[in-house]
Amino acid sequence: STRGTAVENKKFTLRAGPIAVAALKEADFRVVTLANNHMMDFGPLALEDTLANLGESGILSTGAGMNLDDARTPAIVKIKGKTIAFLAYSLTFPLEFFASAGRPGTAPGYADFVKADIEKVRSHADLVVVSFHWGAELLTAAKDYQIELGHQAIDWGADLVLGSHPHVLQELEVYKGHLIAYSLGNFVFGSESNRTNWSMILLSTFKGNTLVKVE
Repeated sequence: STRGTAVENKKFTLRAGPIAVAALKEADFRVVTLANNHMMDFGPLALEDTLANLGESGILSTGAGMNLDDARTPAIVKIKGKTIAFLAYSLTFPLEFFASAGRPGTAPGYADFVKADIEKVRSHADLVVVSFHWGAELLTAAKDYQIELGHQAIDWGADLVLGSHPHVLQELEVYKGHLIAYSLGNFVFGSESNRTNWSMILLSTFKGNTLVKVE
């Protein structure tokens, strides 16, 4: 977006122009999560533009919307006869960025929301991928609440759990045959800090809905 006004009293406010969508499209991204602590840095107008620009390019999104129901709506990808459902949640400040019935914003990662959303989509998806924006910046180990919620998401029916926000890699765990990547690092990010240089592209191979390989 190029619209909106930067939120006050926030140290870092981030906004990328619509040209960024062309780069995502060129790189063949099919789904993005919008659940993070910068999604509302420039208010509802910027979010509205983001949703529209992604939609027009054919890139699906989840984790933010013009109200709570929209933010919690999964992105559904159908490929090779399989249906993959993506859900995304934020568990980071500011809490004012969380969507409500009448307020745009991100999907809060409250346990009851996560459980209900997984169970709702589980019956018509071959794979359910759940993404959390959680943890502490630069912390290389998952916090206890990340581990607890990651395990719960698997127990409730998720096949794969992906984490972001710490800007650095955190551990990978196989829990009950399902992978939890607590933080994948930055991937691509405009940071000058050498502490955040290590990242990964995670390739998870499934046979049916069984995880058979991780690279």
